[in-house]
Amino acid sequence: MATSTLIQKLFASDEDGVGEDSIKVSNRQETEIFFASEALSDGDLVCLDISKTSDGDKMSYIKKLKTDAGLTAVAIGIADQDAASGAQCRVVIKGFKADANIATGAAVGERFIGTSTAGRGDVLANTSTIPALGYVVTTASANAADVIVLKQF
Repeated sequence: MATSTLIQKLFASDEDGVGEDSIKVSNRQETEIFFASEALSDGDLVCLDISKTSDGDKMSYIKKLKTDAGLTAVAIGIADQDAASGAQCRVVIKGFKADANIATGAAVGERFIGTSTAGRGDVLANTSTIPALGYVVTTASANAADVIVLKQF
């Protein structure tokens, strides 16, 4: 089940030191839990594993997004934790995600998509027909950037 995007807490003007400065309070991030079809790293861009035989499994299993192959091109979000093959994995499907696997050099404000490098995103070219997965909010260095994920499903 998806996490809630409702306001979770409003702080009064006289409240101090009770977590009011946490990015996790009402940050509108939405996550879902899936099963990993392969080992995933925190920050990897992921897709549904539509190679599964069972229709239910096609919507329950994920793998690294790789846009040059049809079976790994259905982007859904970004892994929010490391996961071994077969383990459950939390995925950010909407909202802020720190340290996403984005190619070095992507600038603030640019839209990103998956690439032919499994699990990595890069800047969306104006000629691309693939929809943007989100926006870069910190300049990517060492293949990592903070991003805002746009909900895909």
